[in-house]
Amino acid sequence: MAQSVASSLKKLVIATVTLPSPRGWLSLGALLGVEAMAVYTIGTATGFLNYDEGGVLGEVHGRQRTPYRVVNTALQTFVFPCALEEGLWRVVLMPDPRLGWAAFYPGALFWLGVHVLSHPV
Repeated sequence: MAQSVASSLKKLVIATVTLPSPRGWLSLGALLGVEAMAVYTIGTATGFLNYDEGGVLGEVHGRQRTPYRVVNTALQTFVFPCALEEGLWRVVLMPDPRLGWAAFYPGALFWLGVHVLSHPV
């Protein structure tokens, strides 16, 4: 048990401090741009993102939304939950591919199945 916890913590630290290549940064920027356009389009079309009272970007309970509050809300509702989920499913539970394909595939398929089953549509 202690060895598996130590291994998981080591993988989490490595995943946190490893920086992408320049091509990886470019891919990340492109994907974030595409996602931002989709989120803005869908969010404004559905009324979730609006500048009127009660909207995410408007006033809430008489308090004006400042850039600080908008960023704080985005961090609380998107960044931290996503980072925690990715840290759990992709870093801690997924087997290390450097162990070889024979060791990687069975564990990867098992945890992929658990991940899909834990997210009902």
